[in-house]
Amino acid sequence: NVGVVGGVGLQRMGLTLSKYELSGDIKVNGLFACNALSRMIACWFGAETTTSLGGSPTAYSHLFTIATNSAFVGNWAYVENLLAHDSPMTKAQSLGFDWEPGMQPVITVGLVGKREYTDGSGANTTSTLTSALVTLPTQPATLYPVLNSAACTVRLSTASGGLLADADKVYPNKISIQFARKFETYYTNRNTPYPDEPICGGWFNVSGSIGFPTPTVVGEWTRLAAGTETKLDVAFTGTTISGANAWKWLFEFPSIVPKPEGLWSPTRPDFLSYEFGFDAYSALSNPSGMAFTLPRFTITDTTSVNHATNGV
Repeated sequence: NVGVVGGVGLQRMGLTLSKYELSGDIKVNGLFACNALSRMIACWFGAETTTSLGGSPTAYSHLFTIATNSAFVGNWAYVENLLAHDSPMTKAQSLGFDWEPGMQPVITVGLVGKREYTDGSGANTTSTLTSALVTLPTQPATLYPVLNSAACTVRLSTASGGLLADADKVYPNKISIQFARKFETYYTNRNTPYPDEPICGGWFNVSGSIGFPTPTVVGEWTRLAAGTETKLDVAFTGTTISGANAWKWLFEFPSIVPKPEGLWSPTRPDFLSYEFGFDAYSALSNPSGMAFTLPRFTITDTTSVNHATNGV
């Protein structure tokens, strides 16, 4: 109490209580067969359809489509220096796929969660996270979806044009594809000082860029400079699973709009490369060859159930 004239005591207020929020990015190598990565992809998209493609061994197609609000929430846990890190009530708020020539992709997953346990009191501990308790999926001969001529096909065409075909192939020297949701975090007397489960509080954003060296500059540069609405697919194909089915990643964008801001003129002598930046949108109608209007992603592998609910 602080005394003042008249003998009235004033109670000094304490510091404001802290509020906690766990968020950050993790980076991993992209693999054709990785249930943990596929699960995080499924959690961002929020909707998954698994279809048997037949063959022996059986191949399965996992079609990921964007749900308005992904309801998938779970624990993110790992062991580092014999210490278990366990984060409950975690959601994937962003996915980033980045390729350089001849390299496996770097996948950046943005996570947001309630808190992190490191004292062994969480659901996952050093004893439950031992390698003996983790079942790895079958690995193909080609492990990674690599940006090279054997594995990668990129096709661009005007949105109003015909089916994407060999004539629409382009040859980039790097690729970046980004998916992001806007999560809102709320604090109530259910969990404070920790947050409640975050929910989507705004539009999701899908964007990317495709880099080109100057030898391939003319067609793509012209399309970019004009800001022409375009459709795009990016496919990474691995070794055969069975019959006509192979390990595969397929990104499909029925409507992308190039971002020409700051684009250099190809007549400049120092113009050695450029990037075809774009934002992806919901198409007003299905373009030729694409019976859908929103961006989507398909994985072909040997997992028979939805990745979102499959044990890692």
